[in-house]
Amino acid sequence: MNQPNLCSPLIYIKNHIRGYSSADYRQDVLAGFIVAAVLLPQAMAYALMANVAPIYGVIASLLPLVIYALVGSGRAISVAPVAIIAAMTGDVVFLFPDYPPIVVAYHLSALIGIFLCLLGVFRLSGVSQLLSDSVVKGFTSASVVLIIVGQLRYLAQLDIERGEHLGQTLLNLFSALPQLNGLSLVLGCLVLASLLLVQWRVKALWAKALPLVWLLGLMLVIANSRVLQNELWLVSAFDIKSLDYSHIALSLDLAKQLAVHAVVIGLVIYLESMAVGNELAAEKRERLEPQRELWGLGLANLVAGASLTLPVAAGIGRSALNARSGAQSGLASLVTAAVLLMVLLFMGELMQWLPYTLLAAISIYAVLPLFKVADIWRIWRFNRADGITAVFTFVTVLTVGIAQGLVIGIGVSLLLFLYRSGHPHIAIVGRLGDSEHFRNIERHPVTTYSDVLLIRVDESLYFANCRLVENFVLDAVSRYPESKHVVLIFSAVNYVDASAVETLSLLHHNLEKGGRQLSLAEVKGPVMDKLRHTRFLTTLGESHVFVSVDKAICKLIQVPS
Repeated sequence: MNQPNLCSPLIYIKNHIRGYSSADYRQDVLAGFIVAAVLLPQAMAYALMANVAPIYGVIASLLPLVIYALVGSGRAISVAPVAIIAAMTGDVVFLFPDYPPIVVAYHLSALIGIFLCLLGVFRLSGVSQLLSDSVVKGFTSASVVLIIVGQLRYLAQLDIERGEHLGQTLLNLFSALPQLNGLSLVLGCLVLASLLLVQWRVKALWAKALPLVWLLGLMLVIANSRVLQNELWLVSAFDIKSLDYSHIALSLDLAKQLAVHAVVIGLVIYLESMAVGNELAAEKRERLEPQRELWGLGLANLVAGASLTLPVAAGIGRSALNARSGAQSGLASLVTAAVLLMVLLFMGELMQWLPYTLLAAISIYAVLPLFKVADIWRIWRFNRADGITAVFTFVTVLTVGIAQGLVIGIGVSLLLFLYRSGHPHIAIVGRLGDSEHFRNIERHPVTTYSDVLLIRVDESLYFANCRLVENFVLDAVSRYPESKHVVLIFSAVNYVDASAVETLSLLHHNLEKGGRQLSLAEVKGPVMDKLRHTRFLTTLGESHVFVSVDKAICKLIQVPS
């Protein structure tokens, strides 16, 4: 696949609007307005999760949205702040109290953009495979818990500091309960309940906007009520013209400290966005292009950094809404960005009456579907090793932090993978009936041969497991002393390294000393290519490498094929 020509955004516009009609245009405009209505409060809520002023969430939904619409391959994908990434950003912001929160956020955005673009340059779109499903499930479920607990202080209007871990934050919440603001809590819970009710019961698309209408009405009531203004925490400063940019600075020292966090968050952004895009593309029988996605997401985050705002990714619910609303091309995202810009320029005065408790309710509503504890239980029942990974990731994210917990979860997943591959399944096999199929003697009634010992290795051979394979073969030979031939079946071996070849040579030598001949069967082409460049194959002889186990049996026991 060719790399995108980033100097020609018109190419992407052409790809998006191929076969475009006036009906498509109307659908895009409608979808753009609908998504803008949902994205406006969402973006503010996600900025709150990231520990920055709500206005930065809206700013992050402007240029990044436009850039992805021009470069990315997902027609309905909406790239803006999302819950998990905002929470991870907030976690990182908390680690650097000496810097203004927004400074940490835009440095992080720029570094994530650079990282994703580098992945695009080196065509490393497969890097997301580092995140197994069990790690993702444990990570997202734990993140939901942290997000909800973090939003409780805004929901109940409790003036407390965030703790260094979940337990400390909960302790701070309990200690501040006497200062709870009942009005704030009731309003927040009512909004949350209405959002859940509409999602659960209401099917019509237009009716999904009912909570937004109520929200706007409540903002108007607050604007005209001195009592409510004094009782509630309000967004207040929501004017793009009054933003203070005196803190703008590029810090190389801060960038170095943020590098690891940027890599971790960048991987999550790519993984989440690809999952969202593939699901939407499958519905429309389209194909997402991983390389284009790397460039689209990378440039969107670079622009977010240049806009002095927080990281962005593809939103699950928002992108699905965009698709269901009829989005046919990236024009829908351009309309969404234009609507949000108009709000920033001309309706900032209205937005300043938005209570923090409502943003907290929106945040909690947005992340509840991501709580996958039932999925973790299913993983545990299906595969204990994957279940351990999911549970361990869940616990570590809760106890040490989102980004750190994710890194530890990936580490545990890789260690368990190395353990499993280092302890491969190896079986002595025999012929199944009169067929050419050979199965494990411990699982099936099979025919074995006294002169020929058939051993199947169900894993690639490399330094971590080759000695174990050698020990298994020598032990099997000692249990079947009448055998004159040992056939290693390589049907499941996709790779061999230098250590494995050395072990095979040593095994061949030891078997020869005992009067036995080593042979190989069903060796795959790439493995055979590697073996042809070794002295092992010269010593063994290609006459002892068979295309099938059946051919090996026919030759070694002198039965005509």
